[in-house]
Amino acid sequence: MNRPVIFFDLDGVLADFVSGALDCHGAELAIPDVRWDFCSQIGFDGPNDQRFWADLGYDFWRSLDPYPDGFALLRFAEELVGPERIGLLTSPCDTEGCVEGKRAWVAERLPEYRKRLFIGSAKHLFAGPSKVLVDDHDANADAFRAAGGEVYQPARPWNRYRAYCLPDGSFDSLAACDRLERIVERNAVPAAA
Repeated sequence: MNRPVIFFDLDGVLADFVSGALDCHGAELAIPDVRWDFCSQIGFDGPNDQRFWADLGYDFWRSLDPYPDGFALLRFAEELVGPERIGLLTSPCDTEGCVEGKRAWVAERLPEYRKRLFIGSAKHLFAGPSKVLVDDHDANADAFRAAGGEVYQPARPWNRYRAYCLPDGSFDSLAACDRLERIVERNAVPAAA
């Protein structure tokens, strides 16, 4: 059997964008209370408010903390399909230094993925048979599925699976690994004879 290719999102899955953004803006909001448009929750005019993004440059993206639950899921996926069948797929913002900061984050924390880092907002273009996306964002998950791919969406307080989060806003790594394994098995393709 040929195992599927798995793409991991960075922000919200492997990198803690939310805590970093809250710290950057000096905002206090309990992680379990964070919603997708949390910038509105902390005083900005929604996700299109450029004031929210203005200070999120190179150093911000490079220094985000890793999510232990996301890294546990990534390491499990490497055992499941092989690291050569995994890529990182992340959306940039328009802030100067974002792309370079994300590259630096990967170089420091996941150097083996530097050549398998894809940066772009149209994640659905990577969808297809035997392609799996691990992403926290509802819209990305829906678009990837609609384009013919499979999705594992870890529970985060800001997505449709928030009811399954642990009290600190993380997801249950063991349950996530089990779910991802079932998705991989369902999307494996028989090897050519």
